Amino acid sequence: MGGPPAPWGFRRRFATKEEKIAELEAYLEALRKEAQAVEEKLRCLREG
Repeated sequence: MGGPPAPWGFRRRFATKEEKIAELEAYLEALRKEAQAVEEKLRCLREG
């Protein structure tokens, strides 16, 4: 988040609305993958 620093060394400390949306979408995708892995692990444990 943020991008390269400006020539005078200032880096913005806030995310734009679009950046927040992108971060939350990436986080949601990671959670979905993690939930899928947990479901798979449970399935293996129940079958074994």
